[in-house]
Amino acid sequence: MTWTQTVKAALALAVIVAFFWLVWTIKSILVPFFFAGLLAYLLNPVVRQLGQHKVGRGLGAALAVLLTLLVLTFVALIPWPILSQQLGLLQQKLPNMIVRVQTLVSDSELIKQWLPSSDASDWWAQIQAYVTEHVNVSNLSANVWQYFKQGSSVLMSTLTWLVLMPVLTFYLLANWPSTVKLLRRLVPVRWRAAVFLVTEQMDGMLAQFIRGQLLLMVTLALYYAVALKMTGLDVAISVGVLTGCFVIVPFVGFGLGLLLGALSALLQFGFGPHFFAVLAVYGLGQVLESYILTPRLVGERIGLSPVAVIFSLLVFSALFGFVGMLFALPGAAMVAVLLRFARARYLTSDFYQAR
Repeated sequence: MTWTQTVKAALALAVIVAFFWLVWTIKSILVPFFFAGLLAYLLNPVVRQLGQHKVGRGLGAALAVLLTLLVLTFVALIPWPILSQQLGLLQQKLPNMIVRVQTLVSDSELIKQWLPSSDASDWWAQIQAYVTEHVNVSNLSANVWQYFKQGSSVLMSTLTWLVLMPVLTFYLLANWPSTVKLLRRLVPVRWRAAVFLVTEQMDGMLAQFIRGQLLLMVTLALYYAVALKMTGLDVAISVGVLTGCFVIVPFVGFGLGLLLGALSALLQFGFGPHFFAVLAVYGLGQVLESYILTPRLVGERIGLSPVAVIFSLLVFSALFGFVGMLFALPGAAMVAVLLRFARARYLTSDFYQAR
């Protein structure tokens, strides 16, 4: 290697390192643009369908963004009335629930061997008095919101996402065809065949993922709504639909749905057979989701193992927070396409096949 080639290689390496350093330094600024671009990509088929019905690109982009905002607002706000109602009931029934637990513990022969009944009564009386005087779960949502308002950085970040994301998504979506053409022209001619092949595979992978995820959400929403209704739960339909919607966040969504369903069942039925029937519904739902529905509707479509799914969730949540968890699986699917392409090129390279 001549000195000119060495200098060129060093300069190229320096440029690459500087580029990634710059991206990492301003990642907090680039994250809204990244997710706006991903959202515009997901909404582009909707705008294209509207264009076939003689709806202008700008108007179609505005309608798509507005519809997305309405859906996200509905999904984000609908749990609060249910939670407020259930937390109010919990505040009223919590002392009686403690009395029930006290009775259960006092009647237990195993507990009596380790804790005298007189001491246990005094202990439970102190707990009940403390809960009645100091614990107030009915205003839990207000306390959480007050906590978030104390951090100006959190508030500014939230406002940035709420204001900037729809605007960026609209402009990217309105100019999507011209932007794609510009990016395709920037690809060197000798690389275009490989780059276009990879992007087509990514596009097909994401389309399969979206269809599978929507089918999974609808199927689980129907299952939980019908199964919880059969247990006699009053808020079965709303809790079931919410649990199905929460599935968009793997693992975390099921935990939120289980918490909401268990709380509702506990307040309505207490520790009775119906309460455990609700827990059984969620247990069976998790089995169906993990071993039947997700592998067939989502996993087989994007080709990710459970270990890869967990790893991608941890990485994306560490880099982008809670929003990153929403896009962890499609992002991991795109990375998987790149890795498969790189592996195929490596196995056919002269470096690998040389003896």
